[in-house]
Amino acid sequence: MTPSLSLADQIAMELRTDIIGGRLLPGMPLIEKDLVNGYSASRNTIREALHRLGQEGLTRYVRNKGVMVRRLERAEVRDLFVARRTLELQAIAQSGPLTDAQSGRMQSAIEATTLAREREDWRAVATHSLVFHQQIVALMASPLFDGFFAQVIAQLRLVFCAA
Repeated sequence: MTPSLSLADQIAMELRTDIIGGRLLPGMPLIEKDLVNGYSASRNTIREALHRLGQEGLTRYVRNKGVMVRRLERAEVRDLFVARRTLELQAIAQSGPLTDAQSGRMQSAIEATTLAREREDWRAVATHSLVFHQQIVALMASPLFDGFFAQVIAQLRLVFCAA
């Protein structure tokens, strides 16, 4: 875990990574007691982490069931793709020629996606595809847009898992 972040931030980051990586799927419950034990954290810390994920649109509270990984509605999915397209087009429009490092990261994501597709590992296809799109937005060299896009791709992961 990253020492400069609060424990709640670190836990939220790990849970977000698990959502992006497809290890936590839409509709899965995030059981507070299990998280308290798994992270050796207080209930308040876990609640704070879950609240952050809720603010990012990754989880939702269901009465009498607790917190669950969110399922997205059709209009929300459409909006996510509009946001992704807008950011990527802006990144491409304002970027100059790719550096070898930028090109290498994109090429690696494409190759990993191709290999995953050949293995019919659809979860990995989605993961590597999202990495590729993340590299496009990274061309803007903006931590603010990178952070926003991390939320967008986490929500897109929910879409891919549901598909």
